Amino acid sequence: MAKCSPLHKATDATRWDAEDIFGRLCIFTHAAFLYAGFHPRSVPAATPWSLSRRYSVLSPQAAHHQDAAVTIVLRLYRQWGQRRRGRAHMALRVYVMANGGGRYMSRREWFGRAALETVLSGSVDDTARALRVPGSAGECLWKLLSDEICRGLFLYACEANGVPVMPDFASLPGDIKMAILEKLDDGKDVAMAECASKELRDLVAGHDSLLWKAKYEAVIISSFSYMCRMFLILVDKGKPLLIRWKERYAMARNSMSRLLKPQQSELNPMHHISHIRPWAIQETMKLLGTIPKPRRNIRKVIHEPRKLSANIISVVAHRKAIVEENRIRRIAGRTMTMVPKRSHGKEHQAGSIHSPSSRYHWKHR
Repeated sequence: MAKCSPLHKATDATRWDAEDIFGRLCIFTHAAFLYAGFHPRSVPAATPWSLSRRYSVLSPQAAHHQDAAVTIVLRLYRQWGQRRRGRAHMALRVYVMANGGGRYMSRREWFGRAALETVLSGSVDDTARALRVPGSAGECLWKLLSDEICRGLFLYACEANGVPVMPDFASLPGDIKMAILEKLDDGKDVAMAECASKELRDLVAGHDSLLWKAKYEAVIISSFSYMCRMFLILVDKGKPLLIRWKERYAMARNSMSRLLKPQQSELNPMHHISHIRPWAIQETMKLLGTIPKPRRNIRKVIHEPRKLSANIISVVAHRKAIVEENRIRRIAGRTMTMVPKRSHGKEHQAGSIHSPSSRYHWKHR
C-alpha cells in the first residue's frame, strides 16, 4: 500500500505502535484536522487525563504577520464520566475561540473503548486501509471527524479570518485549465467540463483543434478492423470538412460505435473477421462529408381508402337510412301520399288520410 493516506502524513509506524488506544485516537483526530486544511497553532498541552490542541486556517508564515480572528480548540479526554452499565467513554470536545476569549460552536462526541479498539488496535497500515472500506467502522469514524466536524469549522474559520477557500477549477488561470483539459483522454469528460460555465465553453471552443483533433485521430487508430480504419482514413484525406474537430469527433465516435457493434442475434461463422455492416460504412462516409447524400425521390403518395370496421359501417348505414326516410316523408307531406312508418318491433295500424278541412280547422272558422 502506498504511504499516501492522511494517517501516514501525520505519524509513522514506530510512533503508532508505541501509543495506546487514547494516543492513537489523538493521532487519528490530528490527521483528520490536517486533512481538512488546518495548521497546528501551538504545541499540544498534555495531561494524564486529557490532551489539548489549537488549530488555525492561517499558515505558520502568515501567522507572524497577521493575528487570527478565531482559532479552533480541540480537547480529547481519556475517560469522561460513567456512561451506560458503568463503562467509561473517551470524549472529544471542539469549539471556536475568538480573540476576546469567547467560545461558541461547541460540540462533544463520546467514543466507546470497544469501538475504538476495533478501528485502532491494528497497525498503521491496517488502520489506513480500513478508512477506504465502505461501511466499515474506520470509514464511519473518519467521516465523523473529517466531514461532519472539521469541514464546517474550516469554512467558518476561513470566513472569519478573511482567508479565501481553496480555488476551484473555474477560478484557475486559462493556461492551467488548458493543461488539465488536455490530459483528459475521454471526450465525455471534456464535454462535461465545457457545460459547466460560459467561460469554459468559450475556452474549449477557442482551442478546438488542440483538444479534439487528437481524440478524433484516436477513434480512427483504436478501430479493431483494418477495413474500417482504411475507410475512415480515405474519408479523412478527402476534401476538408467545414466543421469543427469536436463535431467530427462526435460523428466518428457515434458511427464507429454502430459500425463495430456485434450482432447478438446471429452467430458469426468467421469469428476472426469483425462484424462490419455495409450500410453503417456508407452512413459513416456520409456523416464525414465525402459522399453526398442522395436526394429523396419525391413521389405522389396514393392514399388508399381506409378499411372501416363493421360497427362503423352499421352506424353509417343506419344514419343514411334515417336521412333517406326523412327525405321521403318530406316529399310525401307535399304530395299528400301515405308513407308507412317503421314498426321498430311494434305493430301499428296505418291511419287514413283526412281532408284538408278536418286537418286545418282554423281555415274554416
